Amino acid sequence: MGKGKNTAADRKRRVPPGAPKPGDPDFLTPTQLRNRRKRKARKRGKEEDPSKSSEEQQQNGQKNSATLNKVDPSTRYLAKPLACPVVKSAKQFWRTTSYDGFKVYLGETQRWRTVSKLAVRPDEDGKVTIGLFAPNSHDVLPLPKCRMHHPSINKAVEVITKACHSLSVVPYREAGKSDEDDKGSGQLRYVAVNVERSTGAAQITLVWNESPPSDGAIDNPLLRKLASKIVSSSTASSAEVEEPPKKRRRGRRGGKTELKSTRANDGGKQTTTFKLHSLWINYHHSWKHSNAVFAFDSKCWRRVEGPSAVVEHLKFENARQLTNSDSLADPAPLDFKVPLHFPPNVFRQANLCFFTCIVARIRERTIKLKKDEVGDLICTELYGGVGTIGLHLSDLVTYLVSSDENPNNNTCFTKTVREFPPEVQSKLEYKRKDATAMVRSEKEMLSRSQVLIVDPPRKGLDEEVVDYICTGGHEQLKLVAYVSCGFKAFERDCKKITGSGKWRVEFAEGYILFPGSDAIETLAFFVPM
Repeated sequence: MGKGKNTAADRKRRVPPGAPKPGDPDFLTPTQLRNRRKRKARKRGKEEDPSKSSEEQQQNGQKNSATLNKVDPSTRYLAKPLACPVVKSAKQFWRTTSYDGFKVYLGETQRWRTVSKLAVRPDEDGKVTIGLFAPNSHDVLPLPKCRMHHPSINKAVEVITKACHSLSVVPYREAGKSDEDDKGSGQLRYVAVNVERSTGAAQITLVWNESPPSDGAIDNPLLRKLASKIVSSSTASSAEVEEPPKKRRRGRRGGKTELKSTRANDGGKQTTTFKLHSLWINYHHSWKHSNAVFAFDSKCWRRVEGPSAVVEHLKFENARQLTNSDSLADPAPLDFKVPLHFPPNVFRQANLCFFTCIVARIRERTIKLKKDEVGDLICTELYGGVGTIGLHLSDLVTYLVSSDENPNNNTCFTKTVREFPPEVQSKLEYKRKDATAMVRSEKEMLSRSQVLIVDPPRKGLDEEVVDYICTGGHEQLKLVAYVSCGFKAFERDCKKITGSGKWRVEFAEGYILFPGSDAIETLAFFVPM
């Protein structure tokens, strides 16, 4: 063997005299020894002097948790959002294709987030702390003045944290391997805050670690006190908020769980106040391996205060003002309003302001298609959510079918359509089906469609959807609008679609919807060859 080789004989000679041998009680295998060394290294890292810089710690191969936990993980690329790794990967990918016009747009870098799901875990003193998980851990990093959050989110989190401390609410702890209760301990698991942009009011959901009560009322005294304290620390968001009845009583009334509390007056002594849109409870008592923030069963949701949904309107002219570029879409607006309804149990874009630019581009392209094509223009929308994209084409299409697997979306879609002109309402339909089920069971509808809109989750398109586009979709479809939030999945799907020889990329652009994170939203138009 060559000099310097780490042979088995060399390792055997290095075993110190008197070391435990196989069969001895203290004997450790090589794997067990390595794991023990790793544990010791992690322990040394925690005990390291926190005054050392992160560069020094990395050079020494140590990670000081106290230092790392002071860095907001969502701000890593905030100094240069357009230089994050995934943007570089996207540009490199498009250079290998036949399309050479790919551009990336950046909007607001602060106060853009109007949707936030925050974890609740114990701090060093065992008290509630609310924030994001630190990288590669379940340690929560509090973000009291997060620059990306809408100010209403920061204020709501401040109020909730103080209320939890004053009432000694127990933060959630994950169950360990040796725990008999595999559903963890503690009371408050997560806090979700959605902001209504027109009023700045916060729609709050408290995720509570209990099974839902059978009678619909809040039967936990502490949870009732917490809800009352949050409501009393708020001001009404608008005239639409229902006024409490003159005679308050416990139990359910008018579809809401009523509380013995009054809102803070602007001129009162209450100093920590915020605008409350609505307050919800989500009972989520799941097993320890579940990473879901919410329990989506309808029995697990309780609306305590306020309206049933945040209402949003997409304004194309406002979205274009978020960036200095003149090349963003500027389509003709609809002649009627499109009020999108968002209760807390449906998906809503966190950066809805900039996402409006994507909707505008799809509308602009559909207007062009309508001018170029003679006859019907039928559209199918998969992964449609509440119909955020499709409903903004409702004045252009002969017929539109939007679909999604979330059972709560249909009600939101219907509420929006009810406010449209009667002649438009009859052209719109919603189906509660996932994308695969749509491809399998709605073949006739798809075969008559000229436009297909897909806005899948990070994992990309389902295989059945890709197969349909590649094998049968080209026969009738004139346009596939693909909105992607996971670029690796988009790259995979794009190669399959164009590799079929039946489609080409007509247009593509990227949007930094989450500045500071390593993420890009991609919009691509595929047309038949």
